Amino acid sequence: MSLTERERFIHHFITLSTLRIIGSRYNKEGEQLEDSEKMSITAEEQNDIKVILSTRCRNLTNEDVKEIFEDLSEEALLGGSVINDLMK
Repeated sequence: MSLTERERFIHHFITLSTLRIIGSRYNKEGEQLEDSEKMSITAEEQNDIKVILSTRCRNLTNEDVKEIFEDLSEEALLGGSVINDLMK
């Protein structure tokens, strides 16, 4: 069974975002940097979205992407305590 376009978008966006966040929030020794508080979507991430849509998820609309982000935000809020526990 293959992934849907929605699932592929989520996979690629989360992978890129995770790598960028880890690289910007932690040094090579794994210590958290002081200026790594809450971050908003950057121009790089907006570019990532465009690339993902044009190369791997051509049939997703802007409305689909908006819905994906709303779903991801809701899941992050609901699952945040689990992630916090895992990162400790």
